[in-house]
Amino acid sequence: MLDLTNTNLRLRDLRKVVEPSLCKIEWQKESSTSEWTHIKNGSILENWILKIPVETSEFVLVTDKSWYKSVVHDWEFVRENLLSLKSNGFTLFISQHKLWALEINPVGVARFGFWR
Repeated sequence: MLDLTNTNLRLRDLRKVVEPSLCKIEWQKESSTSEWTHIKNGSILENWILKIPVETSEFVLVTDKSWYKSVVHDWEFVRENLLSLKSNGFTLFISQHKLWALEINPVGVARFGFWR
C-alpha cells in the first residue's frame, strides 16, 4: 500500500498519485441534500469532527489546493487545529494510506469521504 508520508516522495509526485483519483472519493452525506457541513461554528465543528471514524494516531498529509506546501500531522493534531490549519491555507487532508480525505472550502464548509 502506498504511504503518502514517505519522505522520498516530492510534492509533485504526491499530487500525481492523489489528484487524479479525487473523483473516486465517496463523500459522506451530512444532510439529505449535501455532503458539505458548515465548520465556522466551533461547537458544530467539534461535534462533526468527533464523528469522523479515524484513529487519533493515524498520519495525515495536509496540503493546500495548489500543492505548493504540505506537512504531515497525526489526526489528533488535525482534529484539534482544523480551523487554524484552514486559516493557514491548508484545504486538503489525506490519510497516509490514501483511504480517506477531508476537504475544506475557503468559505467555511467541509466534507469527508472514503476512496471507493
